[in-house]
Amino acid sequence: METNSNILLADNEFATKGSYKNSYFHIFLDGNFNENLRLMTQESFGFFVHEYIHYLQNITTIFGMKYSTYRYSTMYKMKSQIISSQLISLPIKIRQSQDEYNKAIDFQEALGTNNSYTWIDEESVSIHILKEDIENKERTKCEIHFKIPSEEKEQSVVFGAWHIKEGMSFMYQRFFDEDVNSDAIPYKLVEIIAKKKYPSIYEDKKKLICICYASLFDDFPAIAFFTLMELAENNPEFTGLDIVASVNNEVWIDKNGNENTNNNYMDEVVNEFKKELSKNLVANLDAIDEILNRVLFSKQHFPILTAMYDKNFPTRTIFLDIVTYYGYTYIQAANGYFFPTTVKGQKDFDDIGIKNNHSSDDVLELIAQSAIEQTLCSKSRECPLQYMCIEEDLVDEYCYKSPWLHQQCIYTVAADYLNLKQKIKS
Repeated sequence: METNSNILLADNEFATKGSYKNSYFHIFLDGNFNENLRLMTQESFGFFVHEYIHYLQNITTIFGMKYSTYRYSTMYKMKSQIISSQLISLPIKIRQSQDEYNKAIDFQEALGTNNSYTWIDEESVSIHILKEDIENKERTKCEIHFKIPSEEKEQSVVFGAWHIKEGMSFMYQRFFDEDVNSDAIPYKLVEIIAKKKYPSIYEDKKKLICICYASLFDDFPAIAFFTLMELAENNPEFTGLDIVASVNNEVWIDKNGNENTNNNYMDEVVNEFKKELSKNLVANLDAIDEILNRVLFSKQHFPILTAMYDKNFPTRTIFLDIVTYYGYTYIQAANGYFFPTTVKGQKDFDDIGIKNNHSSDDVLELIAQSAIEQTLCSKSRECPLQYMCIEEDLVDEYCYKSPWLHQQCIYTVAADYLNLKQKIKS
């Protein structure tokens, strides 16, 4: 069975002055970026920390990796559909099998409701664990009910990975910028729940961050979050790192009847991630491959967490050590854009004999493909990569309504591979 009513899941993690585009290794900062993190303002550095944590949630957790693998398989299906078609109409609808559609529903439930609320009445918050049948499959979900000041009607959100990831990133950000503030939902919901139901854990932000992170090793992080909060409540002697270790080393039976642990399962998840991503790229994996190899190397040791228990934490030097280990992703900032460099050893020389590192082609191509997906699958036809052409004064009318007709640029390189100029109905 196939359906055209495909679900394209939201793919951005937003902060007030930044965002991270899941699966595409793309950090956006409203402020200026400097590879020497010590030179950034407190505010800009804080938001860089926030978005970099999202990047690590994406590439170092099972939920993050599986979510991106799903996104890559959907992208591949879209491109295969374009290649096999003579003409395409926009927005393109991706034909999905029933299994693919059900997987999208699973992720939608696991991510939770992505509504934002600036203020809520924290005393009115109540937690509801519900079981419901969706697409002939029983699912457990967690609803958070609350009231907004000055409004009588009760509101609710489905608590999920979105709130957990934002809560973790916001708490980590505050280590480096205690003055930052943001909406109650999604950024503070984890803390609001902890304060109301688990006050002793609420006081230990490092343990709460570890619990958030550990819950992202489950297919349904919200349910795992409450299970781990209960574990921590019943075992006050456990540190945050103890809780993560218990999740990583817990023995369970896989679909083939074999004993497994999340630690071992991570190998399979990373390899599947590489496989689905590689199918989408003309370029060979380069910087991304190096990053994922480091993830596998440190799968029982999580620098993002162990750093918190260093006696000198928080310092920019310690966070720079984390960034040095996992590498820079693609960063778009107010003062320009920065690609990770190749790890293949290719270099050239500028006019005065200084070596320049080449950008990593895999990340470059992935950014282009993200733009292709955005313009073909949404109502907007405006190219999201215009900022790259502004520097060379190459922006023209096509950039706003049909970027596949634009002159040579990063977008059209990817568009020409799909023969979009000939295939898109005007």
